[in-house]
Amino acid sequence: MKRLAEALSGAGLLCDPAVLPAFERFADLLNEWNQSVNLISRKDPYTVIERHFLDSAGLAVVLDLPSGCCVMDLGSGAGFPGLPLALLRPDVHFTLVESRAKKTAFHRAVIDALGLENVVTLAERVESLPAETGPFDWVVSRAVADLDQLAKWCRHLIRRPGGCMAVLKGPDLDEEVKRLARRSDAWGIDGWDIEPYQPFGQIRDKESQLVTVRWS
Repeated sequence: MKRLAEALSGAGLLCDPAVLPAFERFADLLNEWNQSVNLISRKDPYTVIERHFLDSAGLAVVLDLPSGCCVMDLGSGAGFPGLPLALLRPDVHFTLVESRAKKTAFHRAVIDALGLENVVTLAERVESLPAETGPFDWVVSRAVADLDQLAKWCRHLIRRPGGCMAVLKGPDLDEEVKRLARRSDAWGIDGWDIEPYQPFGQIRDKESQLVTVRWS
């Protein structure tokens, strides 16, 4: 947790002294539930701080999330990146969308244990959600699917104009970007940016890029 504290403090994200104990409780719950529900890899539990907490929290550093905005975490899995972001940004509303009920049960356990009032979790497929679930100012996701597929799933939920999708991906994106480009006009996409994602420095053996897709 020392690494987490140093990184968050250096980025100005530890204004509330209750945040670090909340992350500790989150880590305990993650370890406890992971014994029976496949949430994250059990091979190396010590990577949870770098690969999950900091990887998620970094979006609070690099994204412009105005107070009061609405963010959807698409394919949230074990609650990443949505739950760490919700801990760091209590002034932003988060909706976690995850089709597997066992994982949304874990979300609810964390939400209840940490008293998070700015988060809801939905055990649904995102493409089945009615447009009235949104609109969302931001959709965030961590490599759940290819870029064009993610855009197709969430485009009816994005605020127009000005809504954005931020996706954490690996290094090889050429083919995904080509497929996204072929559909961008039909889907009302204004453009996208791709940049290295290292908000807290290099994460061990992981090379990430942040893709930000904008809707007109």
